[in-house]
Amino acid sequence: MKTQLTGLLSLALFAAAPAFAAPISQNDQAVIAKEIDQMSHALENHDVAFLADHTYDFAVDQAGGRDAFMKSAESSIQALASKHYRVISVAPQIPSDSVDAGSLEVCVIKEHLVFGVDNDTYQAESFVLGIRKKSDKDWKYLDGAGISKNPSMLKKALPALPDSFQLPETSVSVGGNVPNKK
Repeated sequence: MKTQLTGLLSLALFAAAPAFAAPISQNDQAVIAKEIDQMSHALENHDVAFLADHTYDFAVDQAGGRDAFMKSAESSIQALASKHYRVISVAPQIPSDSVDAGSLEVCVIKEHLVFGVDNDTYQAESFVLGIRKKSDKDWKYLDGAGISKNPSMLKKALPALPDSFQLPETSVSVGGNVPNKK
């Protein structure tokens, strides 16, 4: 009876754990850091094609497809440009271990972003979700700020993500003046 109870307890603990959590390779860490930096600068450079190519398909589909996503991104970029938006620095942290989400693996990349709008400097603690098919080498990304504002979208975007998955906190603070970039 004791052995049977121990076996059931072990099975229950195993079932409650995420399906797998695996470290992200150093090569993937480098790729992710580079692509997150490029995505941040793509806003400044009006490179909507790069953004569309590296954004998780769910977000592109929610925008109405690639063309609609790029049009919306360009509109957002224009609005940011009118406010003299510029990236000052992007510092992604080492990605979390990947989490099993059915046919996908997902990792969290926390980042510290310093950006300017008009004459002000802002510092943001945010995150990006790195997502890829387990059979693929290419990562796609989902902006954490958007998901944080509407957490119910996370289950729609990644229905197989374990219920225990927690989103990191985000924050933005104003921090000083910087000259406008012209």
